[in-house]
This record gives sequence, C-alpha cells and structure tokens, in this order.
Amino acid sequence: MEIGGRERKERDSMEEDDVGVDE
Repeated sequence: MEIGGRERKERDSMEEDDVGVDE
C-alpha cells in the first residue's frame, strides 16, 4: 500500500509518536 504511506511518513515525522515506518 503506497497510498497514504507518504502522508503517514510526513505525519509521523511531525509526531514521531508511533513507529512511523510502514515497511
């Protein structure tokens, strides 16, 4: 699922609360 993966990475970069890695 590449959709949202980029958006989730940018959101995690700001929150960095969860793993953030969607691999």
